[in-house]
Amino acid sequence: PNPEVRALFQDRQGTLWAGTRAGLARFAGHGFAPVREPGAPPEGVLAILQDRAGSLWFGTTGQGLVRYRDAKFTALTTADGLVSNWILALYEDASSNLWIGTNGMGMNRLRDGRLSAIRPADGLWDGISQTILEDRLGYLWMTCNRGFYRVSRADLNAFVEGRLKKVTANGFGPGDALRSTTFAGGHQPAGAIDAKGQLWLPSNKGLVIVDPLKLPGSGAPPSVRFESVLVDGVSGTSDAEVVLPPGSAPLSVRYTAMTLNNADRVRFRYQMEGLTRDWVDAGRSREAAFPALPHGSYRFRVAASIDGTHWSETHDVLPITVKPYLYQTTWFRAVALLALLAGIATLFRLRTRNLRARNLEMERLVRERTEQLRQANEHLSRLSFVDALTGLANRRCFDETLDKEWRRASRLHLPLALVMADVDGFKQYNDAMGHPAGDRCLAAVADIFHRSLGRAGDLAARYGGEEFVVLIPAADHATALAVAEELRAACEALALAHPTSPVGPVVTISLGVASCIPSEQTSAATLVAQADAALYRAKQEGRNR
Repeated sequence: PNPEVRALFQDRQGTLWAGTRAGLARFAGHGFAPVREPGAPPEGVLAILQDRAGSLWFGTTGQGLVRYRDAKFTALTTADGLVSNWILALYEDASSNLWIGTNGMGMNRLRDGRLSAIRPADGLWDGISQTILEDRLGYLWMTCNRGFYRVSRADLNAFVEGRLKKVTANGFGPGDALRSTTFAGGHQPAGAIDAKGQLWLPSNKGLVIVDPLKLPGSGAPPSVRFESVLVDGVSGTSDAEVVLPPGSAPLSVRYTAMTLNNADRVRFRYQMEGLTRDWVDAGRSREAAFPALPHGSYRFRVAASIDGTHWSETHDVLPITVKPYLYQTTWFRAVALLALLAGIATLFRLRTRNLRARNLEMERLVRERTEQLRQANEHLSRLSFVDALTGLANRRCFDETLDKEWRRASRLHLPLALVMADVDGFKQYNDAMGHPAGDRCLAAVADIFHRSLGRAGDLAARYGGEEFVVLIPAADHATALAVAEELRAACEALALAHPTSPVGPVVTISLGVASCIPSEQTSAATLVAQADAALYRAKQEGRNR
């Protein structure tokens, strides 16, 4: 499919495969033929491997990892757990784990059909793995564009299995006498191991030969020595034990590794036993700093490593004691406890003596509060929420309900509607028919308003004189208009004679309707004013509407 061949591989059946820049080819006796079967990689193929089970694996430049088994191609991609669909290197270890190197996002382990990811954030020195080789010490070696690095295969397995929080990688780059830190990749093979266990790694300025057994730092890790202890910046010697007075200032411990070889590669970690159980990665820092320590006994330990895998701890530990203040000592606390118990006993006797006097005072207060409660109940009884003539809610009840419903509608962004009505020509009715007849007329109209309530939250009230209102929560303008029309028609249907009406022979009402969605920029008074204005227009336009 393309003359640029990136990988050649002969499987155990003798078939020769070629990975090209534009797909896969297979030798067919007299030459190579493109593989066009369903699922075959259509793009570049950079790596080919046959595992112990006989499956062929192809690393591609965008299609992910493609497997060929039982004459069928299947692909694994980032949707299945790959860190990248651009595969540069493949390696199967002695435990049949398949290690997958990518072009910058890290690497994967494939085991029993499950993909696990290891990224630079998990401890890899670089996200690129152009080749993957395993030495006799159990390290996997990878090349990239800034050098090469190694990671313990045991650590990688422990990480993906949740037994290790982070892997430790040793990188070799510009500071390691390399002619070039750019290594070849994107083809197979991109590195090899000879019979002596040496690694042959191609760079853009020649071959780099690495003997893992002779690498600096492969031997015993260096020992560590304490140099000094600083309290509040003042240096002192690190004696057999450090004893600090109460409330000591910040503490620092300085240490060093007893080696001159690879001094720039030495890494440290430390632990303050008694403060924390975890080891702290100090990197190349040779000083551990702590804020003011609480009183107590501590044991400071430090370890050093060159390869990041093998650590040496000091033979001696540095004991540190911070003395307590007087009030923190055991005997002081015991004396304080005895004094507290004596004080409690004294307070108990005083409290018992005062209980009788307090009981008498409480009885007087109970009588006084009972009388106040009786007076309050009488006052509440007088402040009835029901209009005596019509049986509807009175003006006070309406005002409080309007305020409550306004706040609720504003909070829930619901509409609120108000219908305001006035009996047409009621003064003339009173003058002609008399006040008793006027009261009966108002009661009959009020009964219509009471029967108009369709929901539990609706409220009909006598607003004042011959004026009535209906408050309808969660209702839009059209709903309120329908309610108003029903009220008007029902009142006219009563057929109460009104000989002096300016509208017609019977008692009628005029109504005004208003609705809105309350907000912080408006008030309930606005809704009342709108309904009142609508009522005024109804009167001006002829009443009974």
